Amino acid sequence: MNKKVKILTALMSLFAAVATISCSSNNNNDNINTDIINAKWIITTPDSDYASFEFTSYGHYIVIENTPAATTESSSAGKLKSSFLQKGVLVAMNTAATASSEQESNLSPIHHGTYTKNGDVITLTGFGVLTIISITAEQFTFSFTLTENGETGEYTANTSAPPISESERTKLMCRAWTVKDITIDEDAMSEDDKEHYFNKYGPAWTDSLIQGGIDKGILNATALFSRAGTYLVLYAKEDSEAGLAEWKWVNSEEKSFYYSWNNWQDNWDDNIVEIIELNKTSLIFIDTKQFDDRYVMIYNLALKE
Repeated sequence: MNKKVKILTALMSLFAAVATISCSSNNNNDNINTDIINAKWIITTPDSDYASFEFTSYGHYIVIENTPAATTESSSAGKLKSSFLQKGVLVAMNTAATASSEQESNLSPIHHGTYTKNGDVITLTGFGVLTIISITAEQFTFSFTLTENGETGEYTANTSAPPISESERTKLMCRAWTVKDITIDEDAMSEDDKEHYFNKYGPAWTDSLIQGGIDKGILNATALFSRAGTYLVLYAKEDSEAGLAEWKWVNSEEKSFYYSWNNWQDNWDDNIVEIIELNKTSLIFIDTKQFDDRYVMIYNLALKE
């Protein structure tokens, strides 16, 4: 009888030990709350190759290299006229040696694509693999391995405070969009301006103005917005230009917003976009500031598939 009790006791001890190991392993994963990854993380590691890592709630990443070319600051930026989808400062050019269907855009110094999470491992499609070491709402420590060459580094970052309100319209806005159509707002033009363009381009003057936007890669361009205030444009051009800017609502009505191509150091109070329609599948807006102030364009965007 005593022998049976001893065997039973030993088995119970073994089960308890296995359960403890199993729970310990699960607790390690549970301690990492990957939900708070959706933010813009500013790298604080000295001499880092990267300035920031940003993850959106709709599954996109934006990584900015730590290089002067990655900023939108420019000594001439204040002198350049730009519109919401037509930047005045060139920000990035495609310098990737290869491209594949698995990566949406791999630019230098801007990297963008989709990501997937598996426990504490985040795969940045077409770019690299990030492993979370520790993360809180304020600080993030991780290792990152480049897909291209296997280089690995460890980084620490602090989150940037979300400047955009967490409202229903913000949730609708903060997604990836594709420009599907461009039209001229003739009702907003004076008869003199219409005559000006008629004399300059002929009867098809509206088509000529729209073609200018097409030539700049605006039609079929991708526009991404985030709660952290990031605004990224991926132009539909062979040379794969990209523009990096910032945005914020004009007021609590959230029917229009400001944008800046120069870290809010330009005359951004004149840069206002008026939203005509915003829903789950469509974004239509009027940009009131163009390279030529004598006309404005209406942009029709659809949710990116």
